[in-house]
Amino acid sequence: MSPNASFAVYDAKGSCTYFSVIGGKDQVELPAGGSIVFAGDAGTKFEVSAQ
Repeated sequence: MSPNASFAVYDAKGSCTYFSVIGGKDQVELPAGGSIVFAGDAGTKFEVSAQ
């Protein structure tokens, strides 16, 4: 991931459960009913996979 990019994971209630700037992981689990927010410079690419 680009150094000028980040992502955050939120649970179904809207509470942030993970923020990549302070978490340091490249892989996290999305809670049921949760959401992901991606942020980065124009042209930043994120790789997302689902299981």
